[in-house]
Amino acid sequence: MRSLQRDDRPGGCYKALHSDQGPVYLADQDMPVSRWLQSWRQTTIANKATAIAGLVVAAATVIYAIVASSQLSELRDSNRINREALESVQRAFVTFSTAVDIVGVIDPKTEKVKEWDFRVPMENSGVTPTQGMLMHVDTYVSQDEMPEDFSYPDTGVTSKIRIVLGPKEKSGSTPVGAIKPEAMLGIKNRTEHLYLYGWATYRDIFKDTPLHVTKFCYEMTEFDPDPFTGQGWKGTFFVTTRHHNCTDEDCANER
Repeated sequence: MRSLQRDDRPGGCYKALHSDQGPVYLADQDMPVSRWLQSWRQTTIANKATAIAGLVVAAATVIYAIVASSQLSELRDSNRINREALESVQRAFVTFSTAVDIVGVIDPKTEKVKEWDFRVPMENSGVTPTQGMLMHVDTYVSQDEMPEDFSYPDTGVTSKIRIVLGPKEKSGSTPVGAIKPEAMLGIKNRTEHLYLYGWATYRDIFKDTPLHVTKFCYEMTEFDPDPFTGQGWKGTFFVTTRHHNCTDEDCANER
């Protein structure tokens, strides 16, 4: 007959399984903890202090590593924010202007205007130059207003002109248009519409910056001179249209 009972040995660290052959001792599940407590009680104060100090140092090391990692992440975020702020202030920024230069090209034989050309002003208001800048300017003349679904196609000989704009530099597009005086008479009498539109793409000098884009579209709303002679010049006026006037991210939803 077998029975399981607590052994009477000091410490109670074993259980005895009694059988016909005598007791067989098995390790108690609580033995490791009991032995550790017994060993800890027997440890000298100096050794206890050393062990506690080691635990404190280990815990402090873990806490320091966590704090250092957090500070490093914050430092990286701070550097990124400072870099973006610096680039936003110093980056090249190209815009166009409605102060369009208008030139009547004179025919030397007749001494009258044979066509009208237009030069759109542009400016880099940043303190760094553009890199890899391309631009295009075009005209659109119609008896009707520009349709809402106009696609702003790149046509003509001025397609994708390469140019560099230095810091704070102002320039102008290649002359476009070659609009005949008869068409300009219709624009003057407001029976026809004249639009100038275009775009510019460029990059910064800063590393890994995105491709920037600027788009514009202007309509001539007033033309005073005689379109055939150029006489009686009082002024001209262009205004921005509802679409195709944007920069960078704002151009995502523009045609």
